[in-house]
This record gives sequence, C-alpha cells and structure tokens, in this order.
Amino acid sequence: MNLKKIAKITLISTLLATAVYAPSQITATQVSANTSKSLSNKAWTKKLAHAGYVFKLSPDAANTNFWMANKIGGKLYSNKHVRRIAKKNLMYKIDQVHAIKNGCQIQIVSRDGQVKAWVNFLNGVTNTLASKRALTPLVKAELAVTSETNAKKQQAKMAAVTAAADKLTGKNKQIAQTSIKELNAWCNYNSFANLPTLLLGSYPK
Repeated sequence: MNLKKIAKITLISTLLATAVYAPSQITATQVSANTSKSLSNKAWTKKLAHAGYVFKLSPDAANTNFWMANKIGGKLYSNKHVRRIAKKNLMYKIDQVHAIKNGCQIQIVSRDGQVKAWVNFLNGVTNTLASKRALTPLVKAELAVTSETNAKKQQAKMAAVTAAADKLTGKNKQIAQTSIKELNAWCNYNSFANLPTLLLGSYPK
C-alpha cells in the first residue's frame, strides 16, 4: 500500500470517526459538497439493503467505531470484542443509513441475528461479491473510474467496465448491470450515496 493511499484512507476514517451525528432526516446530498443531487437516506438504505446478506466485517472494523445497535455515539464494542465477532465470519446485510457532511454510519445485522451494530460506511464492512473471481475484472475497472476525478477520463475508463461486464453471464451479469447503473450515478453525482454497492469495502483504491 503506497503512502498516497494510506493518507487517503486515514483522512476518510478520521472524518467518519469524529463526526457529530445528527437526526436521520439529514440527507445523503449533504455527504459531499460536490453533490447537487443524490439519494435520500431512505433511498440509500433501500439500495444497500437490496444487496442482502453479502457483507462481512472488514479487516479494519476493529480499528473503527463499532457501536451497539440502536444508538450511534453510545456504548462502543471493544476492539477485542469486535475481533472476536469478525472471526465468526458472519454474513451481514445493511438495514439503515445515517449520513451527514463528511461522514456516514450504517447499521448492520447478521443473518443469524446474533449481531446488530453501527459501523463506518467505508471501512466497516466489505462486499464479498467483489472477491468472486469472475467479477474481479469488473471491480478493478470500476475502481479505476471512481479514483478518477476528471469527468472526460472517467467516461473513457467506463469502456473497460463495459468490456468486463460483456464477458459475464447469468447472476454475475445481473450484478454487473446493477453495479454499472450505480457507477453511472457516481459519475454524475460524486457522493458516498452513489458509490456502487459492489465496491463497498474495496473503495478507495
């Protein structure tokens, strides 16, 4: 991992961890100063929840805020306890989003119901679909687009995304089509709310 990437992740993690959280009516539009149009918290939650139980705790989860369910900013799980939970390799879905300027928290629920907690959006969980061998080229191409700030260069890099998607079939094809739709939204309105669900845990690169 190069110094530029480390600095980028550290800055984002600091912003997420230190933000003062406001009521849920605050919309995802406020997450990015560059976003003139984006998803409401309700629409954002629906988008993430639709993915289902495809998330696992990220390797960084124990090093970020991990709140017990129903109260952001309340009692935190200890790092030791979070690492113990992570070892269980439970699958999670996302069922709620709280977004504010420069930060976001998501509520995760394990498939077996054992764990329900709030974690940081960018580094609390990772989408396990992104590690599927067939989807690796697509994920790599999408990350190249999200790391590009120039609009024209973004669109040029979309060609590699389309090429990767064209090689997929069946369920993988459906995942790609959904992800490309979300990626186009990201290109139009750069905000956390528009980040493709497939890239959660892989972005930023």
